[in-house]
Amino acid sequence: MKTMKKIYNKILLFAFSATMMSCAGFLDEEPKSDLAPQLIYNSKTGITSVLRGCYRIFTENSFSTQGGIKAYGITPAAQRYIFLLTEVPGDDCWIRNTNNAPRVTLDTYQHDADNENIAAMYFSHYIGIKDCNNLLRGLKDSPVTDEEFKEKAKAEARAIRAYCYFNLVRLFGDNPVVTEDVDVNNAVLTRQPKRLIYKMIVDDLTFAAGVLPDRDAEGAGRMSAAAANAMLAEVYLTMAGRVYDEVKEKFENMPKREMYKKAAQYAENVMGMSEYELFPDYQQMFTVDGNNCTESILEAVSLQNQYPTEACPDVQNRYDFGIDPATGEQAYKGMFYSLIPNTTNKYRYLTKTLGRYTLAPEFKALLDQFPNDKRLGTTIKSFNNSFGNQNIEVYSCIKYADSTVFDRNVTDANQSRAHYKMIRYANVLLIYAEAMNEYNNGPDSKALDAIKAIRKRAGITDSSIPTGYEEFKVTVENERRKELFFEGYRWFDLVRTGKLAEKVQKCKSGVNYKFTPTVLEKHYLFPIPNTAFQNNPNLGNQNPDW
Repeated sequence: MKTMKKIYNKILLFAFSATMMSCAGFLDEEPKSDLAPQLIYNSKTGITSVLRGCYRIFTENSFSTQGGIKAYGITPAAQRYIFLLTEVPGDDCWIRNTNNAPRVTLDTYQHDADNENIAAMYFSHYIGIKDCNNLLRGLKDSPVTDEEFKEKAKAEARAIRAYCYFNLVRLFGDNPVVTEDVDVNNAVLTRQPKRLIYKMIVDDLTFAAGVLPDRDAEGAGRMSAAAANAMLAEVYLTMAGRVYDEVKEKFENMPKREMYKKAAQYAENVMGMSEYELFPDYQQMFTVDGNNCTESILEAVSLQNQYPTEACPDVQNRYDFGIDPATGEQAYKGMFYSLIPNTTNKYRYLTKTLGRYTLAPEFKALLDQFPNDKRLGTTIKSFNNSFGNQNIEVYSCIKYADSTVFDRNVTDANQSRAHYKMIRYANVLLIYAEAMNEYNNGPDSKALDAIKAIRKRAGITDSSIPTGYEEFKVTVENERRKELFFEGYRWFDLVRTGKLAEKVQKCKSGVNYKFTPTVLEKHYLFPIPNTAFQNNPNLGNQNPDW
């Protein structure tokens, strides 16, 4: 029988040594070490270097892997791939100008277990898990005597691991469970049920919340008690949803209503921390001036944020995506709308080029319900192209069109210095509002205040917020869509509420916006990549109907 170590390597298709766990600095630099792996944990400097490596899963542009598997960081700051799974298959996003089948099929619900984007994200999350486990294992035998320092490092690693597993269990369902305590010489990796994964996630985050400061001295780029509490709030909100019957056993059959109460309590913990509040300017928050702001609970810290990737002119490879009828200029390829400098506004740009990933008309209509909504300022009307339906208005996202993508030379002009917001205080307020409405069968005063605060920041003067359970539930759902669009929440929200088929099938998809997706029960999870089974026959069964 194969040892677990061999199977683990085959599942992940990665064989990183301990010394390779250093990454692009906590923040920017790649720490170097000539120490043998067994000596890294003999000093605080060595432990810090390895801990930095654990954070690379949020920002690394690409990883070297065995077997030709593509792997990237798991936030949009690293690459677009997580966006392809969490936003493109939702109802707010429309891919309007590419013939790239692995991307378009995610939009049209024609994807399968050979989709390269799905495979990339499946394997990528395990890099983060492995790095955290290596650190946790090394800390056990470390001779460093500063126990407080080691406990903090342990808490950060467990929080990062929980973040990775929370994504994995929502995307793929049952997964192998690997912790630092697993006997790598005697076990076999197989898929484990969701309830075990959620229990591990809750345990990791509970530990982290009890050890870490409310906000790290280095800022939102480090895990904190606020980040752990915010994640716990979202975990309980998710467990109280569609997967409740599958996970409740591991939580002593806690009633669904009590899970909503837990979600509200963890959100309220963050709301009680003095370090956090809504940032005054919604648009500015996504620029460099929003880095490490009071609203940012956790962010991917990088001076090479890839989310605007390909949004700027590509001088080496010009693509015929049409001519802007307003300017007569050639369009460039792009993920989002690309913009040229506007000397009157240091944060934003005048229109220049189009982007592939645009707003579904239904979502734009929702934003238009309040014409004074400042979040409308993060969308822009653009022109159609040779791929698309010429008779439909197209609106693009300029939420991430930060000026710093033009601060550099042409060779790296598609990178922004604005940090990607992984967890925002606004989401905590929205979780509280939703969870308390479910627990209380109607909003309490804090839930109403949470929605009022978000609307006030958006500039919405209509203060009428319904107080009935059903009406408030719809209000919160709509505010989540408008506040968090293109931040990686929409597909998860539709899945946990069981509304994926209902909502997606009301929208069109495909480059001509004419295709009506057929959303089946199987689509509430992505398929485990075929390559995973090829490399580990012991992995288990594929997700149902895939």
